[in-house]
Amino acid sequence: MKFRDLACRVSAAFASPIAVIGFPVACTMWLSIGLGVDRLTLALSILAITTTQLVLVGQERAAAKQDAKINELIHAVPDADDDLLRRLDEADKKR
Repeated sequence: MKFRDLACRVSAAFASPIAVIGFPVACTMWLSIGLGVDRLTLALSILAITTTQLVLVGQERAAAKQDAKINELIHAVPDADDDLLRRLDEADKKR
């Protein structure tokens, strides 16, 4: 499994209703057990940073797909501005 696929799956899982309800419940249970606020803060910080990175990777993938579709549409138009097409091709080569 590629990292991008994993990123999409994890970001979708964190957006699910179960996760939205589960995280506050898990935090409450953590505190009621007495594991400490400092450890909870550390765990949530690491989780937030990791989740943010995974969501950004998923968004990057979606943006790349959208760019490819737009490029295809522009190339399909016979009267498209050649200068615009040239700039798009140069931008793609720089990536």
